[in-house]
Amino acid sequence: MGSSFGEVQRYSFSVRRNSPNESTTLMSGDILKFSVQVFLNNTTSPTLLLSSPFQSVTCDSFFQGTEFLKTMLSPIHPFIQCIEEMTQDITSSVEQLFQLDGAPLLTSASEHREIPLSLEITLFHSRFITAIQQHSTEECCNLLPASDQVIRASLKKSTVVPENESCPICMEFFHVNDQCSSMPCHHFFHPHCILRWLRINHVCPMCRYSLPPLKN
Repeated sequence: MGSSFGEVQRYSFSVRRNSPNESTTLMSGDILKFSVQVFLNNTTSPTLLLSSPFQSVTCDSFFQGTEFLKTMLSPIHPFIQCIEEMTQDITSSVEQLFQLDGAPLLTSASEHREIPLSLEITLFHSRFITAIQQHSTEECCNLLPASDQVIRASLKKSTVVPENESCPICMEFFHVNDQCSSMPCHHFFHPHCILRWLRINHVCPMCRYSLPPLKN
């Protein structure tokens, strides 16, 4: 967990391991697989600004700088003047998660592991809200909803077949034979997750496939 405070709270974040029971030892060459969700806390129901599927980086590269995190958060860059502070805080939090305390990574002759991590960021400061409201949402955030008519016509009910698949929006794993909703681009989600998403944002959170936006 982490946060940044001034006169008011600007943001908070949490980084968690998707498999918390595994060893905390991080070896050189291990691969960190990040998923990220960014929320804007401007109402009682926070708005989801960004939901990114897993992006991978070797742990060696991750701890050499903050460029990976900046790239992953690039869609919301225009709204965050404190991006350097935020990415450094997140990097420190990952170090604490693996109890590194600045120590060098150990080397191992065994096969490198893939370690999934979930990063969740909430933006609080009114400056973020004002900047996002004033900016062209269609160009930068795509926060244009699809109409209920388009959503009903576009979503297809299906059944989860692959194992170890997770919903890209909530990051919770599906169970085999769970009911899901798939978009025309063939990405599938929990029905309630994609319904809530499309009522805020008309594009697929995985590939940016665009449904017709709701017209004013």
